[in-house]
Amino acid sequence: MKKAFGIIFLLLGLGMIALGIAAITNVETRRSSVEGYFGSEFSDSYRRHNTEQQIVGTGLTVGGLIFFILGIVMVATKSSSQRKKEAELNSIKKWSEHNHQTDHSTDANTDNMTRQAISLYNQKDYYSAIVILQRVLVLSPTSYQTYYNLASLYSITQNPEAFNALSKAVEYGYLNFEKIKTHPDFEWMRKQAEYEGFVKQGYKLKIKATETQPHATPKTSVINNDIYVQLEKLSDLKQRGIITEVEFAEQKKKLLAAI
Repeated sequence: MKKAFGIIFLLLGLGMIALGIAAITNVETRRSSVEGYFGSEFSDSYRRHNTEQQIVGTGLTVGGLIFFILGIVMVATKSSSQRKKEAELNSIKKWSEHNHQTDHSTDANTDNMTRQAISLYNQKDYYSAIVILQRVLVLSPTSYQTYYNLASLYSITQNPEAFNALSKAVEYGYLNFEKIKTHPDFEWMRKQAEYEGFVKQGYKLKIKATETQPHATPKTSVINNDIYVQLEKLSDLKQRGIITEVEFAEQKKKLLAAI
């Protein structure tokens, strides 16, 4: 709406300027003629007419310039709705850039923690690696590779959660089933009574493995001993600042629930 009025003022200003210049030019043309010379010298009404026409022409020109400038300002100035829309677009752009940077930061954190977990795995510090990979899942909850790595570590430590983690890995896209069937890390899982049914179900659980596994295996005492070892590892990680007090409490609660 504002731009429409601006265009009207522009056209009106141009029209007034044209009329004003035409009136002034007409007066100057008459004055330069012979008739104008004698008229100016001997006729008061002639002189008055020329003066009035020149004043009108000057007024029209000045008024036209004002309208013209006002029209330019109105056309060039952004409306409040345009400013609001641009502000929203800028906000969306900043939000997108911020998220893009955050995504890169998150990716860097998960990559660093994954490398740290692999290093601990190579050092056979399996429980510390498990804790770090659990933190990776907080940042990247649909990472099938992280779930696969966790399943591997759970199997090594004879933890029934291996079935749940491997099920999640397959659910989120892990497809290298041949590796599961042959990799030494999954030897413990392959020996469990429910493994064959687990495979037939497409590596999915009908019921939670944690509810059946303690009754299905004769190694309950071994598992409990491993839990106490893992508690000591968790305490050490907390003291070294690798995990927070809250994370320590959560993991401790999970481990004690399995005893």
